Amino acid sequence: MKVRKFCPCPQLAPFVKSFWILTNELNASEYVFGSPMAMCPDGYIDIVFILGAKSRYSIPQKHEIKKNSGLILGIITENHTLAVDENFIIAGIKIFPHSLGLFFDIQAGEINNDIVLLSDTKDGLCVEMIEKLQENITDTGKMINILENYMLKKFHENIDDKIKMIDYSIKIIKHYNGSVEISKLADHLGLSKRLLEMRFEKLVGVGPKLFSRIIRVNQAAVLNDSDTIKKFLENSLKLGFFDQSHYIKEFKKFTGMTPKQYFELCVRRFQLERLAETGSKN
Repeated sequence: MKVRKFCPCPQLAPFVKSFWILTNELNASEYVFGSPMAMCPDGYIDIVFILGAKSRYSIPQKHEIKKNSGLILGIITENHTLAVDENFIIAGIKIFPHSLGLFFDIQAGEINNDIVLLSDTKDGLCVEMIEKLQENITDTGKMINILENYMLKKFHENIDDKIKMIDYSIKIIKHYNGSVEISKLADHLGLSKRLLEMRFEKLVGVGPKLFSRIIRVNQAAVLNDSDTIKKFLENSLKLGFFDQSHYIKEFKKFTGMTPKQYFELCVRRFQLERLAETGSKN
């Protein structure tokens, strides 16, 4: 499994985090062909196009997805898995959760821990999108252009003060890696804590406290291929966890693994990626 990420154009950058392409280039049974790939919640919503393979999302309920389908994956608050039955390419668009309503007639709070098929949203562009992606499946640059043009066509600029306020709040939470006192954030915004929570739940899909926990653990899961287990644990513990017990409990809640299990899985993946890259050069 290999993920390649691409930056959006300036017009979309305030609302779209990245475009991404996921491919099976490792030929490793632990990641593909019916074996679930574990994914950690990251605080974003993804628009996903699955090309050439049936798949199953478990988040936690299982969704059987037909090949050549488009879907919206809502904000996830626990570890989830994706299993694919055949060789595949998955194209995706990662957006800020409060931006969902600027592209679709859906609010993030409606699809928390769930997916919605694009065919069920009366998205007239979905079929055309999948056809174009399939026609250009060997050309990553063209695929990214297709995704970008799709989002530009979908965009309807109606950015009110509530969206701007949530956008600012999310930036603050991310800046401090999730270590933010929500009552102080509400005071800073001139809102009651309850009003901030209500707006977050509607536009983001979860409350600010849970969103902050997701961001903290996601940051704790950042791993470089040169890291040792000791360095990985030391860096993670600096992110505002009360103690090691709290860190392990939170990490397992959102990833489904202990930090040590996660580290070992990532090391294995790094090794497979290097083998795949070496093989492609020979």
